[in-house]
Amino acid sequence: MRNLVWLFALASVSGCSCHTTEPGERSVLVVWGKLQEPALGEGFHTATFGSDYTDVSIRTQKHEFNAECFSSDLQNVQMSLAVLYRIPEGKVIDVFRQYHGEPFDVLIAPRAQEAIKEATASRSAEHIVKDREKVKAEALDALKAKVGDVLI
Repeated sequence: MRNLVWLFALASVSGCSCHTTEPGERSVLVVWGKLQEPALGEGFHTATFGSDYTDVSIRTQKHEFNAECFSSDLQNVQMSLAVLYRIPEGKVIDVFRQYHGEPFDVLIAPRAQEAIKEATASRSAEHIVKDREKVKAEALDALKAKVGDVLI
């Protein structure tokens, strides 16, 4: 027990940085401005002085937002959307590098808006309401194509 206390005291004096990565997250380690690969899994991690940890969730996340578009007969269409997505474990570093671990506002929302506009532009307002599931499927396929394999 006494040796353990000395070990912790020595670690804190020597500038050791400690971090715990929770389940459902991966930690990205940046040492003196350089991104370290691969992302760190669950558990306890140590690094040297000058290290910074950022946690990135790999859990499924849900974001709701409103979209405004027009039908082929120039009717204004208001939609409420819910997008479910998650970051694949192998893409954590890429998402952090490109979007600082928060891809929704930069990657998903604008492309979801585009996908909805494309799916509704060729239909009349009446057909958008009647074929809601087809519009949803078409928009989802378009969104998946626009986002690529960065997210699921």
